[in-house]
Amino acid sequence: MEMISEPDPDDEGTKISTVKVQGNDISHKLQISRVSKNDEGLYECRVTRANYGEIVEYKAQAWLKVNVTARPRRPPPPPPKKSSPLHLTDKKPRKPSSPLGQDSMSSDQR
Repeated sequence: MEMISEPDPDDEGTKISTVKVQGNDISHKLQISRVSKNDEGLYECRVTRANYGEIVEYKAQAWLKVNVTARPRRPPPPPPKKSSPLHLTDKKPRKPSSPLGQDSMSSDQR
């Protein structure tokens, strides 16, 4: 198959593609990517066959309906789990806060 760019012979609508086919293989797929609501409408496929000087045209029509939906978004992250408070302990030895506290301790407590 060969893609050919030609002006639209009847100026109705916009020609998307023209495919020149040789032999009996007339299958062709039209794929339209990233459609929008503006692309909605009637689409027509025309096949012209020239056989021994006789020209026969076949037509097929389809209505394209675009259902607009929002793109899926990532779900929000789950809320943080509630947990008990974290208690930090410092294992370094502490200096007494006042010399008065040291004197009040007995020798057994030191």
